[in-house]
Amino acid sequence: MTPRATILVPAEADTALLSGLIESLMPQLTDEDELILVDDSGEGVIAAWAEEHCSSAKVITRELAGGMAAAIQDGLAAATGIVVVLLQPRARLRPGCLEQLIEALEDLKVNVAAAEVVDGEGSGGAPAMCFDDGRLHTVQRESSGLEEPFPVPFAPIEAFAVRRSQFTARGGLDPLFLASGWAGVDLGLATWRSGAKVVQVPAAQIELAQHYPQPGLPAELARAGLERDRLLTFWKYVDTRPLAHDHLTALWRDALDAGIAGRREELIWMALALQELRGANASRRALGQPRRALEQMLRESDPLGA
Repeated sequence: MTPRATILVPAEADTALLSGLIESLMPQLTDEDELILVDDSGEGVIAAWAEEHCSSAKVITRELAGGMAAAIQDGLAAATGIVVVLLQPRARLRPGCLEQLIEALEDLKVNVAAAEVVDGEGSGGAPAMCFDDGRLHTVQRESSGLEEPFPVPFAPIEAFAVRRSQFTARGGLDPLFLASGWAGVDLGLATWRSGAKVVQVPAAQIELAQHYPQPGLPAELARAGLERDRLLTFWKYVDTRPLAHDHLTALWRDALDAGIAGRREELIWMALALQELRGANASRRALGQPRRALEQMLRESDPLGA
């Protein structure tokens, strides 16, 4: 029997972090679901841990740590569920979250269903995107009072559901992006561009456990990856001359200002993105013909039409 859902978890060596996710997840699994853990630690620590804590899980061990996109791709190759629910180890599912994510995909216009990230008091928000002086930004909207699934531009990378056929067809997350958050933004934008929708499901809530950056990864390097990916995202999806003109003007001004003020790190962000310009163009071509323009995508995906 084909599983209802494959729950796919890319994991590193932090089994204490993973344990919190599994504790919140196991009561919500049914006999119609399968659980796949992808060990991307490079140390092979997850299999022994899983045998003790969730023996029903299938563990895929990667010989070398290769990052989230590669881990997800390996997990997808083994997945058989109609739906894939991607979860990060720092996610803590509130009761009913898994069921609500899967049910949201019963709407055939929806390809991605996002969990709502809440704090300990149950207060959450909704992601949105906007242009500001030639730059692409993510912002947070208030979502208080909304009960039914509503459109958002992308899903938080910590917890979302997607149809396996569509996720597999696009190869999972685009390895062009180093920062997992922008890889999630890319998935959302690609979904809207194809004519489908991304929704956030208020009844599917998660909290996030404290997560410490990988030892030895300087904060400035992590920031460089984020800013690099922000530029690459715009370059992948920009589709009109006015948007391109505004962006190039802002980019030129930013480079001049950074050079004059001695903000070398900002020039490094641009250089890192420019090194991947060919890759961004290849990813852009792979998208195929658009069914929505970028400005239309951002307008229709704004949770409150702000």
